[in-house]
Amino acid sequence: MVVMRLENDTITTSKDVFDSFAPLEEGFIKTLIPMREVCPLGNPVARSQARRVLKRLDEFQEVIFDFNGIEFMGQGFADEIFRVFQNAHPDIVLRPINANEAVLGMIQHVIRA
Repeated sequence: MVVMRLENDTITTSKDVFDSFAPLEEGFIKTLIPMREVCPLGNPVARSQARRVLKRLDEFQEVIFDFNGIEFMGQGFADEIFRVFQNAHPDIVLRPINANEAVLGMIQHVIRA
């Protein structure tokens, strides 16, 4: 299921959006993963969830994970993305945004492991 919410009173143009994710000379190099929409029934906890999220992300140079609305993240989920995937793809930048202390703490925990 895909859900889209549009802001009708914005000054952002389609060109602005495309330029931020796909510079003309490079193609689509960046993507944004809204974790609340990816896990609508709860917080991300399982490796299997992480593997579904990671499908085809190796095609990007930067992946932004938006944790807005996520209260906590399971160790298996965090480990699969921020250690296993990152170690397999060190050239890809993984950037969490809008993460609370619990989520950031779990990311730090699996990176140190």
